[in-house]
Amino acid sequence: GSGMFVILDGTVTVEWRGGRVELGPGDFFGELTLLAPGGTRIARVRAASPVKCVAIARDDALALLESEPSVTLAMLREVARRFASALPDS
Repeated sequence: GSGMFVILDGTVTVEWRGGRVELGPGDFFGELTLLAPGGTRIARVRAASPVKCVAIARDDALALLESEPSVTLAMLREVARRFASALPDS
């Protein structure tokens, strides 16, 4: 099943149409798949080094986002930052 992942150790590269971003310990991925209807895969994640992750089941992650607006807001800010950092400099 789908869920969200938090990186404990190592680095991953997240690639999607139009961009890529490197993530490391403390970062998360899988949040877009979590929120997209039908669990559509939007990005591809590749390990750039050996990685250890914690998986958060979809239902648990959604319950957390619904009960903790501050967590949801922090996540949105991070997602927006990633997309902005992947845009070419104008």
